[in-house]
Amino acid sequence: MKKIKKVVSLMLLTFIVASVVAVPVMAATDPPYSYGWLMPAEFKGSARSTALMEKTSAYTTPYVNPSINTLPTAYYLSPARLSTINATDEITLNAPGKRNFTWRSGYGGVGQSYCLTAYPNMNGDWDEYTIRGTWSH
Repeated sequence: MKKIKKVVSLMLLTFIVASVVAVPVMAATDPPYSYGWLMPAEFKGSARSTALMEKTSAYTTPYVNPSINTLPTAYYLSPARLSTINATDEITLNAPGKRNFTWRSGYGGVGQSYCLTAYPNMNGDWDEYTIRGTWSH
């Protein structure tokens, strides 16, 4: 039993490290972009960000569209990974469904890069959970 727990723990740790390392080196593509994270069971260090993606069109509406989202999670677009600088309003969702962001003054221009940032937005205790979906700017 101990060996199984050790193997499962090692596999989970490998998955988390691979996810954190792989996201920043994603190749540039056209939106929508995908995201997916295992959110930790504690608030400290819980924020997750995608790679920065350059905005190439003035005719797109920024949005997040979670396909899996079971606990209240806050989303916003930011000009820097794992930053508390919000380029958009913050949207808290706990169910699947597309929601549009609103750009804050000074943000949203073509040629600027943004990432999606998410973090658990709740009080108390919770178990780790998965979020996944698409986003665009």
